Amino acid sequence: MGFLQEVLARHFAGVPSRKVHPSGGPLEHLFAASKVNAKAFKMALFGFLISAPLGHVLVKTMQKFFAGRNGPAAKLGMLATSLLVIAPIQISVFLANSAVVEGARTGEAILRVVKRGFAPVLGVTWITSPTAIIFAQTFLPPEVRSSRSTVGTFANRFVLYSLKFRSSIWFSSALG
Repeated sequence: MGFLQEVLARHFAGVPSRKVHPSGGPLEHLFAASKVNAKAFKMALFGFLISAPLGHVLVKTMQKFFAGRNGPAAKLGMLATSLLVIAPIQISVFLANSAVVEGARTGEAILRVVKRGFAPVLGVTWITSPTAIIFAQTFLPPEVRSSRSTVGTFANRFVLYSLKFRSSIWFSSALG
């Protein structure tokens, strides 16, 4: 999902395609026109190896904590837990990964990116995530609710690309 989210978010946010030399092969031209780049493949690996397992563990833990509680107070508690506990963990991990993808090679550089991006990304998450969570709690059975993070992550990436938070300028200034 990370691959698809990355490519679609780049399309919808209007991120320009990279330029390919005219002598480049047809596959290279196809990838450029489709806005598929190395970052998309790296984000796919991140999603498969880190983000998805982490999200599943965090959501399952929250579901165990709220097991047997179905009323409005429980739903509000799950929403608050997701926004105040789960989201900050996932955002920190996402920003650290994004820093590495963008070229950070030291712990200090990664930490600078996380510190600089944490509040803006958390703000975007607090706007987009409640809708995804309420949708999941209303329409999805509990065993597939972790997929709501896919909707929320896509919405976050779209908004972040639109606001240029993941642009080279933003990262280069944080990377020093």
